[in-house]
Amino acid sequence: MKKSLSCLLIIFSACNIFAQFANPFPWRTQLKNDTLEIHVAIPANHYLYKKTTKIKVSDAANKILKAASTPKSIFHDDALSGKVKIYPATQKNVWIYDLKTYSPPFKVVIDFQGCRDQTADSAATCFMPGQKIFNLSYDKIKTVDNSKTSEDTQSPLINTLEKFKITGTLKGGADVQKFTTFLRGQSKDDDFLKGKGIFVIIFIILGGGLLLNFTPCVLPMIPINLAIIGAGSKADSKWHGFLRGGIYGLGITIAYGTLGLFAVRGATVFGTLNSTAWFNFTIALIFIILALAMFGVFNIDLSQFGNRFNSKSAAKGKLTGIFFMGIIAALLAGACVAPVLIAVLLHSATIYKEGNPAGLLLPFLLGLGMGLPWAFAGAGLAILPKPGKWMVHIKYAFGVLIIAMGLYYGYLGFTLLPSSSGMASSSGQNATLETALQESLKSNKPVLVDFWATWCGICTSMSKTTLKDAKVKKALEDFIFVKYQAEKFNAPKTKKVLKYFNVTGLPTFIILKPRATKKGG
Repeated sequence: MKKSLSCLLIIFSACNIFAQFANPFPWRTQLKNDTLEIHVAIPANHYLYKKTTKIKVSDAANKILKAASTPKSIFHDDALSGKVKIYPATQKNVWIYDLKTYSPPFKVVIDFQGCRDQTADSAATCFMPGQKIFNLSYDKIKTVDNSKTSEDTQSPLINTLEKFKITGTLKGGADVQKFTTFLRGQSKDDDFLKGKGIFVIIFIILGGGLLLNFTPCVLPMIPINLAIIGAGSKADSKWHGFLRGGIYGLGITIAYGTLGLFAVRGATVFGTLNSTAWFNFTIALIFIILALAMFGVFNIDLSQFGNRFNSKSAAKGKLTGIFFMGIIAALLAGACVAPVLIAVLLHSATIYKEGNPAGLLLPFLLGLGMGLPWAFAGAGLAILPKPGKWMVHIKYAFGVLIIAMGLYYGYLGFTLLPSSSGMASSSGQNATLETALQESLKSNKPVLVDFWATWCGICTSMSKTTLKDAKVKKALEDFIFVKYQAEKFNAPKTKKVLKYFNVTGLPTFIILKPRATKKGG
């Protein structure tokens, strides 16, 4: 009985493995009188590329048939490849051919390649290009199976691979956090925004927004702006002062929150820009300029434009004028607020792109923290200190902090400059992988193999974003990194390597470590 159960479990596991790694696009043909129909069943969250899906139908005289009807293609937004035409899973995908003027038998050759979108349960993956061949006549249909090949002979590379053990496998695309976690060999994602971490972040951002009111760019303007909007000492009553101050603070909150929405909506663009050296150098330069303004080298004061813009309507007590004055004041707050705002926006876009919706919240929290005191100050409550000489020290302290932030982004820019960082350069040939393996045997350093191809959009996306991130580059220093270009997956040498690692979709990352040698076998 136990043996029977064991056999059933083995068979069931084998079926699961086959189902997991088989190409998930089943094709079938159907002859109806003088019509040929070619169907493909695309699973949910999957799609086929129109450009790489090619169907060739020929008759007995080797004449090429033209499709009378083809399925409709739609545009699909790849992360960095832009808009590409695909055949989606949400429609019936059928090609129809008219056979009236052609003679059987017919030969159908289908070349195709598709991908799977990222879901909550699986990463985005591009599958290997596939091919199906059907030989058709009205009495029978024969399918040619191209998956069976002659017996592989053991190659020198395979012999070398036998000296290594696989300690990690990552299939499909990954963001920075997931990829660094994979490199560290952890089984769980360490998301600092989960659990209690989210409350820490809320406290920091909210508190940071509150502290921005104490900066020398904002604090001296508070009594002036309160007077303009008819709050504080100019209010008819504490309630009216509270209302007007609250509306002004709401404008600040909405301004920063809206900027945050634009940032996370353009998370892909931000992620792409943030992975370039020139973008980080630009941010560093802006921060240095703002820091020089803090030290009095020159003056940056844009708040006067905001006051002029809505001072008349605000002075008349119109709440809409007060609201828009808050928005303008937030956007033109000056050199003190800009570095914090830029840093929060970049961080929000980054974590949102990595799949964390909390990125939407952070700019709103920053604006809320900055806007909250205005309601109470508008009611006449002395909750904010009066400007004085102490602000000069605060101003210089902010200047030092802004310089530090500028130096940080400058450092990120330098890490993204093209350099030979010890990564093994590869054109996808076995010789390069062999070299990396031999180096690992000498140094005992683990090898990270990146299986990729130019037709894999997810591979291109990761190369331009995740693999260029400073944290990832730092983590890769502990590995011998080799990129294996599996462009022609059916090439004999490439096919052996893919088969050895059970690679059926791209990208796939494999971590190899030398096996411990034991005396006596």
